[in-house]
Amino acid sequence: MWKYHHILIHERNGLVVRVSHKFVINLGVLRVGQLVLSQLCLIEFVFSRVVNNQWS
Repeated sequence: MWKYHHILIHERNGLVVRVSHKFVINLGVLRVGQLVLSQLCLIEFVFSRVVNNQWS
């Protein structure tokens, strides 16, 4: 029984490691997405100011 219980705990730990690894990858993707979005907003802001300066 003790050996079977130990295998169950080990499998559960492997599952936790796998889930946390996916969570870290998703966090990295979210961080890159936020960075790209902020860069696009900055470019759009500068572009709109340049266009407004040219028209006025």
